[in-house]
Amino acid sequence: MHPQTIQQLIDEIEKSELQSRNAYLGFFNKDMKDDIGYIKANKIGLERLVLRLLRAILEFDKHLSEEKPIPVNINLHENWIDIESHFLINEIEPVHDRYTRVEHPVVEQNWYDKYVPLGCVIAVCIVLVAAIIGFISIGKWLFN
Repeated sequence: MHPQTIQQLIDEIEKSELQSRNAYLGFFNKDMKDDIGYIKANKIGLERLVLRLLRAILEFDKHLSEEKPIPVNINLHENWIDIESHFLINEIEPVHDRYTRVEHPVVEQNWYDKYVPLGCVIAVCIVLVAAIIGFISIGKWLFN
């Protein structure tokens, strides 16, 4: 998109419903898991988020050449952001190319990884059985 088109969109969104106090936006994790998130918002809140992202697009090339993050500054101090949000977006880190996923090799378990936990469980069971037998023996000595 051309910068003029983006600026026209920004101007149009700013003129529309942004003066309304009914804007709402929140960022949440589904079931408190870090890997699944969602945005809870009404239309005006989404427009405000889009406005911030469009402004970031205009600054993208400048920040990319300077290797600096683009501030978005969505924070809890704004009355349209849900105070209960699980996370916030403060900046965008511009990159040159598409992210390439690094495949981590699968680590095979060796005998130590397999049998040490089993050995610890067996040792704890032996100690518990020995303690029970010891208490029974002490009880017989004392009460006979």
